[in-house]
Formats: sequence, structure tokens, C-alpha cells
Amino acid sequence: PRPSPPPAGPRHTATPVTEDGNFTIVFGGYKTKTSGNREDETYGDNTYGSSIGQPLNDAWQLQTVFKGDGVRFIWKRLCNLGAPPPARWGHAAVCIGNSAMVVYGGCGEVVDLNLPRNPVSEVNTALDDCYVFHLGGFAPGKGPLRSTVEAGDGLWVRVPGSCGLGGRVCPSATVAGGAIIVFGGSRGKEDIADRKGEITRYLKDARIIDAEALLQLDLVD
Repeated sequence: PRPSPPPAGPRHTATPVTEDGNFTIVFGGYKTKTSGNREDETYGDNTYGSSIGQPLNDAWQLQTVFKGDGVRFIWKRLCNLGAPPPARWGHAAVCIGNSAMVVYGGCGEVVDLNLPRNPVSEVNTALDDCYVFHLGGFAPGKGPLRSTVEAGDGLWVRVPGSCGLGGRVCPSATVAGGAIIVFGGSRGKEDIADRKGEITRYLKDARIIDAEALLQLDLVD
């Protein structure tokens, strides 16, 4: 049978995790429903039908296969092995090393799709946790973190404590050298005083996370 794509959902991340760009991991977001041209046609996993607006923590692999002059996209839902993150949307995700991804922050609250879309500054709680995802269960320079992970699946490692950035929803992040640079976002309804003493709910600071240190973390079930 033809592999099904992920369910429709906004505020997820799509992160290339290999140097050749042939493997991308789609993670999180919250569930919406997209219908096709026919009334009985729905894209994605229909088992999500009763959870519209619920945050997700599923991880999907998108493999890009080039053949001749054509290209084929192959979807696979990955097993959440190890210590997967709780469901969330509005998080940041970046690739570190080769085949590893870091997920930070976001929000785990249910979104009421019948209400006008609120700005991220209106969420009650912004998450401040951090996780590392290893495609195939292999950590660069360390080999397999668990022998039972099959090729094509993934293994999650939770970063102890937090990254020291505080809770943030919808921050942006990129990798430069051996560092992850996180910028902006919001702490939700938590008021913040900027350097001028003015109250704001949006951040405009840039913080750094040591990417190399995250790659050295061991799995703790």
C-alpha cells in the first residue's frame, strides 16, 4: 500500500537531518483536518479525527528519492523510542551533526479551532525543555545508543534540566559552527521587562546552546 502522509497540522517543524538532504523529519504541530475534492476524502491518518486542535508529538520521516529525471517522496511514521518529548506546537527544531535533530520549547496547550486564532503571547505556558532525536538510534562518534532501534526509526534523548533559555513558544533557531542560536519567541502570558523597563511578551534576545555537548548525551530511560 502507498504510505500515508502525516495528518494536516500547522506549527510543526520540518528538519533535514542528513547532509545529502534526502531525509527530513516532520515533528509536532496540532491537528487540523483537510478534505480533498470529494466529500469522503481525507488526507492523513483518520485515527486523528477525534483530536482536532490537540497538540501532537508524532515524528514522520520524509525520504526524497531521485530516479532519472523524476523524484519520489516516501513517508514513514517513526516509532517514538527512548524518551520522546510531550506533544507540542510552536517549537524550534534544527539539525546537528549528521542524522540528529534538537527540539526545544513550544506549547502543549489544546488549540480551539472554533475561536479566532490568538497570538502566541496569549498561551498560558511556554515549554523550556529540550530533546535530541537520533535517526536510526546512532549518535555521531558514539555508535548505536540502543541495539533494538531499526534503521529508519529514531531514538529520543531528553536533555537533563533545561537549556537555560526559559520557556519560549515560536522561537527561531539555526546552527552556526558548533552552536545552536535561538532568537526571539514569546513566553506567553508571562510579562517580561526589557532593558528599558517596558513590559512586553515578545523576546528579542539571541541565546546559544552548545550543540556538541548535546550530541554526547547518553540515553536515560
